[in-house]
Amino acid sequence: MKQEPLDLKALTALFGDDLDTQRAILGEYSRSLATYRQEFDVAMKARSAEGIQAVAHKMKSSSRTVGAIPLANLCDVLEQAGKQADWEKIDSSTSSFEGLIEDVRTCIDGA
Repeated sequence: MKQEPLDLKALTALFGDDLDTQRAILGEYSRSLATYRQEFDVAMKARSAEGIQAVAHKMKSSSRTVGAIPLANLCDVLEQAGKQADWEKIDSSTSSFEGLIEDVRTCIDGA
């Protein structure tokens, strides 16, 4: 069974049923995803394993906080691959990474 891209129970656990706060956090997170995606693209173009590691690390914790667990898990994979300069793993994970970002942003837009 495929895990949903975004589980809002994570935010509810942190902030209760305050939907305005949840929407504000999700909006900020969505904007950060756009920034992180640009950083990832720059690192990919430069073939900077350190850059991949850095952006994946930043995304991992914020993704876990908002309940974007599949994206957080992939960021963990990318962070480790960046540490090891494992370009085979990085390259093979890129399309999943891009797809998960879009899936999460779509969920946020519908929340």
